[in-house]
Amino acid sequence: MNRAVLLIGLIACGGSTATPAGPKDAAAPDASPTIDASPIDNGAPSTVYPAFTPDVPQVVSANGGPVLAHTRVVPAFYPNDDYQLNTTDFLAKLAPSPRWKELVGEYGVLDATVTAPVAIADPPPMAIDDAAIKKWLASNLDGTHPEWPAPDANTVYVIFYPASTEVTFQNSKSCQTFGGYHNETVLGDGSKVAYAIIPRCMGSFNLRSAVLTHELEEAATDPLPSLNPAYGQLDDKHLAWMLTNSGGEVGDMCQTDPLANYQIPDLGFANVQRSWSNKSALSHHDPCVPLVPNYVYFNSTPVLPESVTVNIPKLPQFGPAAGKSLKVEGVTIPIGQKKTIEVDLWSDGDTKGPWSVEAVDVLAERYMLPPTLGFEWDRTKGVNGEKLHLTVTALGASALSVSVFQIISTKTPQKMSWTGVIANQ
Repeated sequence: MNRAVLLIGLIACGGSTATPAGPKDAAAPDASPTIDASPIDNGAPSTVYPAFTPDVPQVVSANGGPVLAHTRVVPAFYPNDDYQLNTTDFLAKLAPSPRWKELVGEYGVLDATVTAPVAIADPPPMAIDDAAIKKWLASNLDGTHPEWPAPDANTVYVIFYPASTEVTFQNSKSCQTFGGYHNETVLGDGSKVAYAIIPRCMGSFNLRSAVLTHELEEAATDPLPSLNPAYGQLDDKHLAWMLTNSGGEVGDMCQTDPLANYQIPDLGFANVQRSWSNKSALSHHDPCVPLVPNYVYFNSTPVLPESVTVNIPKLPQFGPAAGKSLKVEGVTIPIGQKKTIEVDLWSDGDTKGPWSVEAVDVLAERYMLPPTLGFEWDRTKGVNGEKLHLTVTALGASALSVSVFQIISTKTPQKMSWTGVIANQ
């Protein structure tokens, strides 16, 4: 979900499996003709790292909206928040830390400051939706409430709700579907103000700090996601990744990684959710920063040489691209036929052994739609430099204009993924 931390992904970031397991390989229809009969090239283990350098996704500013170059965080708490001291201490350490620039600096965010916390005088609501939050926040920023610091172009207000309050955002409920989100509101004078909402869900303070850093990263790099988006989507060729990563903002792109949450000693060992780095991705290292020490990044990339047309669904996670028809990297397989795709294995160092792979029909596995793809592997393990071969059968038409699949690469505790698209015509 764009602009929100999905709860299922958030829980997974705490240590459970983050990426859904793939369905069992579907059997290909007996009479299915094979499109591709190219000679098999299995590659070979290589000490050149990485052995392959595929085109990688990039988070882009499609509309050229603003970022919070000098991010000013205004935290606001309801009474008796037992994590308030932990939260304010964490923010006081994060703002001046070089870690903040590491998380978002490459997108034009230079520094951060934190104001004194606002003590919210109103009783917490039992339930509130985002439209009501917009009105409530705007009323507190009308100039008649001196306890609320006046906004400027770099301000983000962070509202911490108690466990007794249920928040609704985009028809989803807090602590059921999402763990936090950020958005913007328009004040009476026409100025636009960024805010983030952090509900109180079950779990330790590390759960809050992970959600908080996720939303601050995204609020700083995409503060006006509805009215004037900035870094909120991927380059056109890789837009399908937004479907498999719950959006295209810098936090969304890393939240399903089992190592998404990283405890940093200089920040009090609180969980910081790692953020997508275009620079690291382009260097073919782990795109999620800060890099976790002593881990080698690896992935398995399908060779998709075609440019196929995708009609982007009108869903919030696709931001400005929603409803458009775009060209993306993919391969065409008519319904009832199958094609063998080369899968290149690469890493940025010695993984000390092979990793395993599986293929997932994303729309069936994650969105409970009828399966449209079947998969057969020649091998399911390998190392840097080797090539695997995945035979994909087009079982039926997708509810979308294309079928979406992921290749999941696992070497515990690491799990990486790569997204691909299959068109039928």
